[in-house]
Amino acid sequence: MPEPEVYQAIRGIFKLTWICFWWRDEALSNSTFWSRIVIKDGPPPTTEVTAFLNECILRSGASMPLSIVISISLRQVALSVDFKQSHWIGSLFPSEPSSTHFP
Repeated sequence: MPEPEVYQAIRGIFKLTWICFWWRDEALSNSTFWSRIVIKDGPPPTTEVTAFLNECILRSGASMPLSIVISISLRQVALSVDFKQSHWIGSLFPSEPSSTHFP
């Protein structure tokens, strides 16, 4: 099973924890390392991935701005939209001719 993208983005931080006790303590306690989280397209997160994301958010602390990047494809969004709601078609595909309108 491939490694979830969220782990791949933080892999470098974990490598710092393997050097010695000082580096481990610094990597785990420095909120700068945990202030940016990238989540890419993929299957719904497992309980383990969700717990890991929660840990990242906790480690980011209150002193650093938290940046969360969610990268999903338009195709993935389109597959999850209920197309019975006609106003979504015009929102997702504005260049396509349609009879939909926004109030």
